[in-house]
Amino acid sequence: MRKSALARIVALGAAVSFVAACGQGGAQTDSSSGQPSFEKAFETAGPAPEGEPQAGGTVRFAYAAEPVSVDSVNCGSGMSWMACTAVYGGLVTFDPRTLEYGPGLAESYESEDGQQWEITLRPELTFTDGTPLDAEAVAFNWERAADPVSRNAARETVDSMEWEVRDDRTLVVTLDEVNYQFPSLLYTSLGMIGSPTAIREKGEDFAQNPVGAGPFVLDNWSRGTEMSFVRNDDYWDAPRPYLDKLVIVTIAQEQQRANALNSGDIDINTTTVPMTANELREAGRSEARMLNLAGSGIRFNMTEGPTTDERVRLAIAHAVNRAAIREAVWSTGAGPGTFAVEGGALFDPETTLPEYDPERAQEIVDEIRAENGGEDIVVEYSSLAGVSMMMEEGQLLKAQIEQIDGLTLEVVDHDAATYGTRVLGGEFEALSASMGLLLDPAALYSLHSGSNENLQGYSNPEYDRNIDLARATPDPQEQMKYSKEAVKHYVQDVAGIPWTPGATYWFHSGNIGGIAPGYNYYLRPDLLWRAD
Repeated sequence: MRKSALARIVALGAAVSFVAACGQGGAQTDSSSGQPSFEKAFETAGPAPEGEPQAGGTVRFAYAAEPVSVDSVNCGSGMSWMACTAVYGGLVTFDPRTLEYGPGLAESYESEDGQQWEITLRPELTFTDGTPLDAEAVAFNWERAADPVSRNAARETVDSMEWEVRDDRTLVVTLDEVNYQFPSLLYTSLGMIGSPTAIREKGEDFAQNPVGAGPFVLDNWSRGTEMSFVRNDDYWDAPRPYLDKLVIVTIAQEQQRANALNSGDIDINTTTVPMTANELREAGRSEARMLNLAGSGIRFNMTEGPTTDERVRLAIAHAVNRAAIREAVWSTGAGPGTFAVEGGALFDPETTLPEYDPERAQEIVDEIRAENGGEDIVVEYSSLAGVSMMMEEGQLLKAQIEQIDGLTLEVVDHDAATYGTRVLGGEFEALSASMGLLLDPAALYSLHSGSNENLQGYSNPEYDRNIDLARATPDPQEQMKYSKEAVKHYVQDVAGIPWTPGATYWFHSGNIGGIAPGYNYYLRPDLLWRAD
């Protein structure tokens, strides 16, 4: 039995994301409230292949950023997920349309009390280098994540549990506390298992040359351009994967990705921008769309800098014209007055955002300056260079906030590596961040004061209490009730402000089947197929 040492680690993907709605389908407009009303969380539109999946062919999937690493211990990070799950598969699977987990590499995961879990692997699993994927291999990966000299996205999870290899296929996990949401971790930070042989032989190179037991094998990685994967003919879940080859293409600019789809250079374009979605619909492209809890927004550091003062956060909230940002940057009008959009799983009409009120913002700033000797309040806002929508948001946000005398926003556009490092280290005051992209309410634990994924340093005893209660009950409806209450406290503390309702869109030319959301902006690669 092994228990890891305590260490602080944060995971970018989990911490800049929230929860999507349950159900199935898309969005409408509620004329009475003036904000989008979502009846269902996932829906497709336009021509798409029907019938049994066809084998063979290549699909080129495009997104704005690439993974930093494909090391199995760092696969909980959002930008790594699709590449990671292509290489490793996962111990469990997840259906975002029902918020339900299912078997993966593990054929079962059971618990009677929510604290001790028995995980049973499928028989005769092997990595692509021939190494057996048995219980010892899983334990090896978790022990590697627990190594105190290793900084990785799985560390916090393994810090909170003990495990024992019972036999070749079975591990028994004992958690520090009752957690009926534990399967979510078998999908993300604990779920992707690398070959112990390859990890030992490759050392630091394993992050760029991973070996797993997933549906694909990483064939080539041209940094900043594309990653190509070839079919694993020995994948356990035959006849999946259906494709011979999967290529994940990096195109940072929004319009360039849309152009690449229209020209046939890519097969699937990923976007969260309504303007792009409208353009591609008009061009006759088919789509799949998934509702997120909330879209793009601003989040605050709660432990360092001027944003530790709730009055500063509230002044910014009142100074921000969310509708103007939606119209100018996202080309969409109505947006949420509540944190979660109407129709979403966590929608609560009482969880309302601060209204646009520049006069109130000025009053708050004047009050603060009367106490600090008249000094201006200067807040640094971190954004991601090269991503046009984020940069436009930053400039518009700066113009709005600086209409308030004595309040200044310094926009800093970081390259991807610097942005990731600063965010992961909590080195920001205000942050441009997506919200709503994780699909499971269990993701709300990332803002618990006991979570090392809590990049904001957010702390509220009532938030913690409700998250603890959600984890302690096996009843999904009770979990949702407590999750809604937790979100209410987060909003009341003005810890983050979304300004656009969130949806992720995947557009294609009508010949791609098997489009199913996996995690954040990404699709499940093992289900994709093409009909030519």
